[in-house]
Amino acid sequence: MKIRKLHKILMKADKIIPKILDKNILDAIEKFDHLKSPAYDPENVHRFRISIRKIKSLLSFFKPLFDPAWYLITRDKLRVIQQDTSALRETDVMLGQILNTFKSITVYEEPGKCLYDLVTRFNIAERHRIQKIIQAEGWKTDLVSIHSSLLANELFQSECCKVSFDVYANERIAGWIKKITRLHKSVDFHDHFAVHDLRIRYKKIRYCTEEMQGVLKFDHESLLKIMKPLQENAGYLHDAVLNELLISKILRNSHQRKAYFEAGYFSGITNSQIESKERNMRTLWKKFKKNKT
Repeated sequence: MKIRKLHKILMKADKIIPKILDKNILDAIEKFDHLKSPAYDPENVHRFRISIRKIKSLLSFFKPLFDPAWYLITRDKLRVIQQDTSALRETDVMLGQILNTFKSITVYEEPGKCLYDLVTRFNIAERHRIQKIIQAEGWKTDLVSIHSSLLANELFQSECCKVSFDVYANERIAGWIKKITRLHKSVDFHDHFAVHDLRIRYKKIRYCTEEMQGVLKFDHESLLKIMKPLQENAGYLHDAVLNELLISKILRNSHQRKAYFEAGYFSGITNSQIESKERNMRTLWKKFKKNKT
């Protein structure tokens, strides 16, 4: 999108964007403080990761307006936080999936326990690693640094400061929807990287639509209704691939036959639902396109 096309002056972007980012960064700092709780709660990690993802989505949304150097430095700081917490979140999710998969099995005692215990060991090791990072407060320092740059108004390219916020928001969302529509036409749902890319785009559109809905001039409620289940179905496909990789890594040093049996059963149940999730994604997108037109 070319900035020079944004000509209608209603609300200046350089006045609105810092307030949006300020609110979300303060929320992330608050979520970080919850991670210090002595009792581990996987939901605290999940909420913190969502808060970071929202900031990243907003940065991407407003990227054409930002000073390029500021944008790259800020994006990379947030990316490190997400990468540092990804393995812990993946094992948290997998432990819940293992419990759910084996809860109806009654043919032998404590079904799924062997696999669950192996994943738990990996999970605990990740918790200890993350706890050291939390105690060092490097993540919080980075978030406070980003917040300080907002207050100092170091964000924008000078020629982009006065564009209309509401015009920009509507045109940017429309551009993202066009792009994701093109991707849907050619996506191979068996391609893990392509599905993961779609999932990230769903999240970006969803988070930014939620944040901008006060100025959007289209039916954003229908968009939000469709983006959440699309994201969830893509997330299942993504998790299925990550689970396979994680199981292979965990079983590499295990000699327990029972663990191999349980891992095979778990993978089989997970993979049996992949086709229906792919079909759901196609159906949901067709529904969205039909309503949109």
